[in-house]
Amino acid sequence: EIKFYEGYTSLEKTSLVGYAFVSAGRGYSSTIETMVGVDTSGAIIGIRVLRQVETPGLGTRVEEIKYGESDSWFQRQFLRKNAEVINVDKDGGDIQSITGATISSRAVTRSIVSGFKDLKAQLSPQQ
Repeated sequence: EIKFYEGYTSLEKTSLVGYAFVSAGRGYSSTIETMVGVDTSGAIIGIRVLRQVETPGLGTRVEEIKYGESDSWFQRQFLRKNAEVINVDKDGGDIQSITGATISSRAVTRSIVSGFKDLKAQLSPQQ
């Protein structure tokens, strides 16, 4: 069972806009935890790495913000993608793997897919 949060457009909770959940995947040297927001169709509307202790300069780049930018280039790739079918480039997808850190890249991607599938399964009886 996955813990998730529902998002609404107002405090009255009349219009559901999506869900947020935490996913976790085994990276090269740690478990990478990610908070993911999806809309009601399953498109990713937000992603943030919450915790990781990967190899400095390699796996830690899942959080890297390049000079002059305001957010992580790696995490930005996930926006507007279907959370159920994302994959890294080395596995035929369009999420660019971090050079030298394919395991960390796959950990984030696969954990999001797994977490979203768990969310869908949990929501099915409600819908």
